[in-house]
Formats: sequence, C-alpha cells, structure tokens
Amino acid sequence: MIAAQDPTVSRTVTNVTVERPVDVDLVAAARAQVQKLVELERDWSIRRRRLAAELAELERTSGEQVLTAALEADGEPMARNLAGQVSAMRAELETTDRTIEAARRRREQAIPAVFAAEAKQLRGQAAALVADADAREPKTRELLAAIEEWEGCSYAPAPPNRSGQHVGGPAIGGSPEVVWVPTPKTLALRQQAAMLERQAQQAELRTPDRSGQVTGRDLKALEEAIFADPLRLGPALAAIETWMEAARAAETARHSEMERRSGQVVARAIIDFKPAWSDGVLRADQSSPACSFRAERR
Repeated sequence: MIAAQDPTVSRTVTNVTVERPVDVDLVAAARAQVQKLVELERDWSIRRRRLAAELAELERTSGEQVLTAALEADGEPMARNLAGQVSAMRAELETTDRTIEAARRRREQAIPAVFAAEAKQLRGQAAALVADADAREPKTRELLAAIEEWEGCSYAPAPPNRSGQHVGGPAIGGSPEVVWVPTPKTLALRQQAAMLERQAQQAELRTPDRSGQVTGRDLKALEEAIFADPLRLGPALAAIETWMEAARAAETARHSEMERRSGQVVARAIIDFKPAWSDGVLRADQSSPACSFRAERR
C-alpha cells in the first residue's frame, strides 16, 4: 500500500471544528425561564423573611400596645385592630410559602427542558456535520478511484511516522514522542458528529441535581451558594434559617457550658454553617455547624 503523507494537512483535518447556531435560541429561552424562576424563589424567600420578622415583632409587642390603649379606655378597638393585622400577616405568610413552593416546583419542571434543548442543539450540529461528510463522500471516492486506477494500487492515509523507533529492537528511553495520525477530513467530520450524538444522549439522561452541601458563616452567604446554580434544587431558605437559629443556639449554649466548667473565658467562636440536603430537602442529621476560635477575648 502506498501512503500519501501530508502532516500539515492531517493536523488541520484532524481538528475539524464546526459550530452552527442550531436552536441556540431554544436553549437560551429554556435557561432564561429557569433563571427567572430561581430569582422569583429567592425574592419571595427574602420577602418571607422580612414578613416573618414583622409578624414576630407585632405579636411580641401587641400585648403592651393593647394595655397602653386600655389605660386610656381604648383597649378593645386596639385589640381588634391588632388581631386583624396579625391575622392578615399570617395569611400573607402562608400565601408567600405557597408561592415559594410553586416557584420551586415550576423550576423543577423547567430544568429538564434545558437539557432537552441542549440535546436538540447538539443533534442539529451533528446532523450538519454528517450532511457535510455525506456531501464530501462521492468526491472522495471519485478522486481515490481515479488515482488508484492511475497508479495501480490502493491509497490510504499515511500511518504514523515512527522513524525514531527501532523495529524489533529494545525500547528506547527518553522523552515521549508526539505522533500525528492523519485523519481524512470526511472521517473527522463523522467522528465529531458521533461525539456530539453521545453528548446529546448524556444531556437527555441528565436530571436536576437535588443533593448537595454548602458552607457559609451567615444566611446571605448560604443563600448565595444555594442559588449559585439555577439547575440545582437546594432546600427552602426558610428551612435553612430555622436550622441555623437552632444550630447557633446550641453552639452558644455549648460554649457557655464550656466557660462554666472551666471557670475561664473561652475565645469567641466563629461558626461555619454546613447545611446538607438530599432530594431538595434539608437533612439536619447530615448538617453541622463547624466552629473555629478567635484569639481575642470577649
């Protein structure tokens, strides 16, 4: 077999890269929908936190407000007014919780559309490469047939140049040798199409990531980490906040007990909160506050 070698051409055709804007808008639109839903979930979670704080403050002070009004013979109207405010705020808080849950549910349903759009985009690119290869194939066969008839022998891509190796001899040490393997452009197109098809199949098999763990020293840091990836379903922020309050209270009590037992002032602790979740739900048994200590005294 006679080999026609052209290393320069082989490097070029081996690394064929074809980018075509096939259904790019569908992918962008699907991602934009998920991004919008995650932003709504975050905004309403922040709104819920503010509303819950206002409700707690109103409930804490309502007795004093009614008593102050009662001292001026105006207690009953004030009590009715505050009761109405508390009732309305509780109802609003419940509606807010349902809104957050709806946003999470809608986002979980929207995420697979992103993967499906990506798979469709990849298959469109693969189809374009196959079409290019199919268009080249007849000309390739025609040219090969002509040269084989002219020369009276078969032609194929040149094998790797292994001039530095000794056939049948001992292995030679030293630096590894980079060998360029020529690849016909038509074949390279088909290989890249096959790779894109495999990527499309992988995209179709993807599911929303519903498990994970993040670390942060305050709620804002945890919020940033949880919402950093819109395609990941983390726990509800309200659940994170409730867990953090309990974890912080437990750590405070633990350090107070350490001071009581030691009779000394313990260095102030820095708490790194590490909430973990699976199936989109916070797992308190897998979450932990990790403490480090500062040198300064309280």
